[in-house]
Amino acid sequence: MALYPIALKANGRFAKVAMTASVEKEFDGLGLAVRARLQATIEAYAQDGPTYLSKAKFRKNEGRHSMKDGTGANALVAAFAHNEAGIRIYGSLQIFRGQKTFLCTEVDVNKKQRKANQEKLQRSAENIGRILSDERKEQKEGGTR
Repeated sequence: MALYPIALKANGRFAKVAMTASVEKEFDGLGLAVRARLQATIEAYAQDGPTYLSKAKFRKNEGRHSMKDGTGANALVAAFAHNEAGIRIYGSLQIFRGQKTFLCTEVDVNKKQRKANQEKLQRSAENIGRILSDERKEQKEGGTR
């Protein structure tokens, strides 16, 4: 099951930031002010990486989780956050389509506690594994998306 299409949300010096269709749908459904603040954080990350972002805006390490893609690899899952609105967008920095890309693959819009939702973190890592596995298959077959 491919998780395409992947929507590009920011492109900067440090990396690209892209979202799966399901995350983009949730993101686009947020209120204008919340979406604008998250987009500004995403663009700042794309430009300069996590260096200048506070923990309230970007959580660099929500833990390593198995991508379950047959390679035995783990993804270091991180999150863009909007604490006041209780929202986190989970993903991981990976090489995708030959470029450093933060892939956003899971969202929690009803965050009630400070601790990350472990099921969503694991699902995010598994989704990243599927995306990268699909990309490897495409490269072997010589196709592009």
